[in-house]
Amino acid sequence: MNNTIIKRYEASSSRFGNGSRENSFKTPLGVHRIRHKIGSGAPSGRIFKDCIDTGTNWDPRVTVENLILTRILRLEA
Repeated sequence: MNNTIIKRYEASSSRFGNGSRENSFKTPLGVHRIRHKIGSGAPSGRIFKDCIDTGTNWDPRVTVENLILTRILRLEA
């Protein structure tokens, strides 16, 4: 790996948006490096539980809170 930035994306992993206030449930501001990707090749809307592909796609007609869908990106500490 040569540490070359290939692309940059603005992203928030929280429905509360971005921010640095403690206990705000917001995605912290700053530059983050992805350490591990989970869900590569999974179809859009795939449901993950405990970082495992459940084999089930999200149905928007069913109300379920706090689903992890399609991709999980673990960041470096």
